[in-house]
Amino acid sequence: MKHDGEKAIYGFAVWVSVPVIIAILLVWELRLIPEGYYAPDQLWSLAVPALVAMTGFMYFIIVWSTGVSYIEQPSVVSTATDIHARTVRDDGEHLPTIGDLPIYEVSQRIYGN
Repeated sequence: MKHDGEKAIYGFAVWVSVPVIIAILLVWELRLIPEGYYAPDQLWSLAVPALVAMTGFMYFIIVWSTGVSYIEQPSVVSTATDIHARTVRDDGEHLPTIGDLPIYEVSQRIYGN
């Protein structure tokens, strides 16, 4: 199994930074900051994480929506061919072509009238 070192570094950075950020927010919210130090209003301790989360969410939505627009859509007139259209049986005969059955024949096969 091949490991991607770059993803491991990002994972470690998130693993370390999330508890640190949560601790800073708890200190900020509980006002454990010593007197004389400036700290914004306590409501910002709720607004900043919400703002960061919404910014990340909107970034994901914008990147995803623009990425989807670059996916090549199939044309209206499909050029796909059916590989079974010209299939030949083992005995050398071609398979019969597909066609609609008359409604009276379908009715007789289903209802037996």
